[in-house]
Amino acid sequence: LQRRIVTACFISTILHLFHSPAHALDLYWVCGSGDWDSGLGTPCWSTIPGGAGTQDYPLDGDSAYLTQAGVTDITVEYHQQVAGSLFNLAIDATGIGTMTLSQVTYGGDLLTEYETVGDLGTGNVVLSNGTHTVTNTLYLGNSVTGNGSYALSGSGSLTTLFEHIGFE
Repeated sequence: LQRRIVTACFISTILHLFHSPAHALDLYWVCGSGDWDSGLGTPCWSTIPGGAGTQDYPLDGDSAYLTQAGVTDITVEYHQQVAGSLFNLAIDATGIGTMTLSQVTYGGDLLTEYETVGDLGTGNVVLSNGTHTVTNTLYLGNSVTGNGSYALSGSGSLTTLFEHIGFE
């Protein structure tokens, strides 16, 4: 009996390992203003900050970084439904320009576990169409130099478990 239990536990562990999801990616926006789902043109997501675009968009479990350090204001229009949930979403510009996530034109349903808007610089979210759900914590202005804003209007819907404004 004891041998069967050990064998069953071993088989269960092996099956669990083979059915675990693949390691999620850290993806960085590397284009100017444009659509989140860049599949119709040049890919705008890279596994390397500032690298060449190699991915069309983040998938379930990935972390998405809308970051930039330039002088130009950049807006990324979200309109795709991620198949599942992002692990982390960061929106931040440390240069003179701003970084904005917009859910205005197309809407869509965006789901993420954590979200930081304005960590070390300026980050903005504009939501007037679609749903935006943060299943754990939303940080607005996460540090002394962080400046995060969230504009909610129209039929847009924001849901979050915890919200920290000016959190350090």
